[in-house]
Amino acid sequence: EYSGAKFGLLCHSYDAAYEAVLRHFGARFGASQTSDATVVGEISAPSDSLVAVCVNSTPVFADVCDTCGMIKPKLLADLLESVELPVRAVVLDYLVGRKEDYKLARVYEICRAKNIPLILNVGGYIGARHEGKPLTDYCDAAIFTLGKGSAIDVGMSGLVLTNDMGIFQGTFAYHNCGRGFGEGASLVMNDIVGG
Repeated sequence: EYSGAKFGLLCHSYDAAYEAVLRHFGARFGASQTSDATVVGEISAPSDSLVAVCVNSTPVFADVCDTCGMIKPKLLADLLESVELPVRAVVLDYLVGRKEDYKLARVYEICRAKNIPLILNVGGYIGARHEGKPLTDYCDAAIFTLGKGSAIDVGMSGLVLTNDMGIFQGTFAYHNCGRGFGEGASLVMNDIVGG
């Protein structure tokens, strides 16, 4: 309720949360698709591109706005037209810069029109809002770190928030070694952390 999201999945790390979401979004391509791209900002958290590589997605770096630190809507639209690989997801860092004038709703419209999921990396700002609304109103999934310096410090954990039950279930299954609800729990799958 605090975050405004309908569904949340607590993972053992930010990287595990991000990896599970990217794996879920990559599954829509099927086994015949051997390569895809994940769009990230040129100035972004290192894990934005590293986790993409980990799940066999090629990071495509986009120019970002000097004041808000995020990809401008027009630049994103042009970039999505020029990327030759299918795009798994667009990842925006909602961590730095001024957001007051940023057109996050427009970015989400662009992604939705192309059937490309939008992921927000929100860092530790679990209660963050944009134009007075929860961030999950502007994206398919928001990923948070719950480590030192975040609003809620529970060690090295990560959190996925979404309003879509299908995204939640798919992310849960990838994080739970392919098992859904009631099928046993290990909740440790992560190629990067190795947990």
